[in-house]
Amino acid sequence: MTPEDAQAAVKTLTPKQRQVLVLTAQGFKRPEIATMLHRSQKTIDAHRQAFIKQMDVSNLYEACAVAGAAGIV
Repeated sequence: MTPEDAQAAVKTLTPKQRQVLVLTAQGFKRPEIATMLHRSQKTIDAHRQAFIKQMDVSNLYEACAVAGAAGIV
């Protein structure tokens, strides 16, 4: 995926999805992210599943790689 494609994929995300993606790519675990954002772990899971689908990637690791390629991490 080119940096331009990665940036386009990231632009489709909501601000909260983008925030969860960045924190995930930075290495924070689901419980840590939930605490930081004052959300439940299930909500974090929902954001993750939504951005995986929107970015058209197979898993969380690919989503983090796209975030890196887009330059948001």
